Amino acid sequence: MAAFLTLFVLLTLNSSGLVSTSPASGVKHGDLEWVTSKVAEASFRLIENRGQWRDSIRYAVSSGSGMVGLEDDGLLILQTARKKRTRGARKGHEFPGDIPGVLVRLGFEGARPDVTLSAEGRLAGAHHYYLGRDPEGWRTNLPAYGRVSYLNLYDGIDLRLRAGDGAAEYDVLLEPGADLDQFVVHCEGADRFELNESGALVIHTAIGELHQAPPLTWRIRPDGGQEAVPCRYRLLGSDRYGFEIPGRDAALQYVIDPPLVWSTYLGGSGTDYLWDVDVDAVGRVLVGGAGSQGFPITPGAFSNAQFGAFVTQFDPSGSQLVFSSVIGGSSFEEVMGVAHDAHTDSVYITGNTGSSDFPTTQGAFSTVLQAQDGFVARLDASGSALGFSTFFGGGDFEWVNDIAVSPSPGSPIAIVGRTTSSDVPVTLSAFDGSYNDVAGQTPWGDAFLTLLNPSGSDLFYSTYLGGVGGDEAIAVTLDDHFKATISGGTTSEVFPTTLGAWDRSHNGNWDAFVSRINPLATGLSSLEYSSYIGGSSVDVAYGVALGPGGEVTVTGETFSANFPVSSNGFDTVHNGDFDGFVAQLNTSGSNLDFSTFIGGPGWDVALGVRIDFFGAAVVVGQTGAGGVPTVPGSFDESYNGGRDAFVIRLAPSGGALFYGSYLGGHNDEAPQAMHLNSEGVVTIAGYTGILPDFPVTEGAYDTT
Repeated sequence: MAAFLTLFVLLTLNSSGLVSTSPASGVKHGDLEWVTSKVAEASFRLIENRGQWRDSIRYAVSSGSGMVGLEDDGLLILQTARKKRTRGARKGHEFPGDIPGVLVRLGFEGARPDVTLSAEGRLAGAHHYYLGRDPEGWRTNLPAYGRVSYLNLYDGIDLRLRAGDGAAEYDVLLEPGADLDQFVVHCEGADRFELNESGALVIHTAIGELHQAPPLTWRIRPDGGQEAVPCRYRLLGSDRYGFEIPGRDAALQYVIDPPLVWSTYLGGSGTDYLWDVDVDAVGRVLVGGAGSQGFPITPGAFSNAQFGAFVTQFDPSGSQLVFSSVIGGSSFEEVMGVAHDAHTDSVYITGNTGSSDFPTTQGAFSTVLQAQDGFVARLDASGSALGFSTFFGGGDFEWVNDIAVSPSPGSPIAIVGRTTSSDVPVTLSAFDGSYNDVAGQTPWGDAFLTLLNPSGSDLFYSTYLGGVGGDEAIAVTLDDHFKATISGGTTSEVFPTTLGAWDRSHNGNWDAFVSRINPLATGLSSLEYSSYIGGSSVDVAYGVALGPGGEVTVTGETFSANFPVSSNGFDTVHNGDFDGFVAQLNTSGSNLDFSTFIGGPGWDVALGVRIDFFGAAVVVGQTGAGGVPTVPGSFDESYNGGRDAFVIRLAPSGGALFYGSYLGGHNDEAPQAMHLNSEGVVTIAGYTGILPDFPVTEGAYDTT
């Protein structure tokens, strides 16, 4: 639905380049299995209102940054402004605060009072809304449809809302003899509108323009054939319009089809925020992020869009939505991490909230919002039951970045992030029970690691991690023994390191760090090892993964020409601007197994990493100028423009490139998360722009 769309990308590749699935016509051959785009409420799905929205709305369709609401006598078109955001240290990830937007109402003036809305094309998958603190207000197992018709909107005139070619479209259906002059649209909430030179209706708003292209119109001949005919908009003063068909034959049926498209300039297209992905043992793909979930009361511009956190699951084929659940209150929420629990078939989510009425459950660890808090929640396999939901935080601000559970049964739930609260809940067994940036030297505060028990009722382990500078934990993984390995960034000259660690000295500006904490130990002994990794400029680690022998591989970005690379690394020369990096520490954290740059002459970052069956690092990242190494026969050997995603696979030694491919079109592609299964299939989640050339495959959930 291009009217309210910033696409996201969900991709499955085989890291060895061997895949039996045939790509769709026009898609580059290689190793693309399936791609689906648009996750927040997943494609064009008209969801019935059973109390999750205001009473006047009968159905609504959401694409994260925007919504269309269907009232008995009009359409509500909500759009929020584009606001670029990124995850992690140095990038400036922060709570979004007020996001401007606009609500435009297209009212059907003079519509019949007995109009009937008829939903058609029931879609697979269920939708659940956990909004507010009162469980009586939660709505589960809501149906979704592919189109809704306004029957008898005017005498002899129906209207049908449906998905078009990348846009929302409403068809005006004229029966023989119907008076087209009846159909009058009253536009509220816009600044003005006009016809441009191509005949499109341009509705100017505070954040951008809503275009209705010249209406595609055809008449139905007596033999059932269709014939295209001219049609144009009819302006009726400063805030009303209709249609006119020159030379119309009143004895025939007509269909008028005006697509709705938001302009991409002036920041009017908005953006979905998609932050994490996980894939379970049977291949179900789970993604989480944030998207627009509510309508303001009155049309016009507004400054505080209501965003809700969402979690959506697709079936293994990528062609069917299993469920999509929204959780939130009256302010802003976002899901930053998602994880499956293989032993209970539950789904865990974590993120951030500013809503005091965010839904929590009885017996949860914390049911009272402190300021801006993190949250952790568990859903059942269908997404229709909230097992637990709890706040986590202190008296100031928390930013949660990631979640992890152990492969072992009964695993606690680990979350990491940063905090500026001096009273974050910590356990008696904590490595560090005190906030370190008490002088407020940076706006970043301390990193933290927290493990909740599986029921969400109490802390299993919780600790600060940091020095007197800025510290942020960005990624975490848990091993079979619940040991947490954390990566992130720090400006602290006295960040905690351990005796024998590979690098115990701060190297300048931001340094990457990697730390391993054993929550079953106590106090200082719970920090098993901790090391800086960096050069004299900016270095931040965004991804972390464990190898089969306990070695730790981290990925990130570096501006340091003297970043520590090893002689056996694939690329030992800094390429210019920011380069991505991949570095592997041995099991004890005392030495580098290998370290290498990844990149070209422009800006590059290695965002995520997983280790395959053979011990090879599979890395996902982003490049701003190309030059990332590829291999012949890969899915896409050529840089496509803008910022492309990339996927590489290094040799286990780090000294050779086994696989390398770009992924993208002419938009900016932003991969945000990845997953690698035991068969070497890597799943990537992120987002791209509105141009239609991102590679998609036949049979995917959404190809436009």
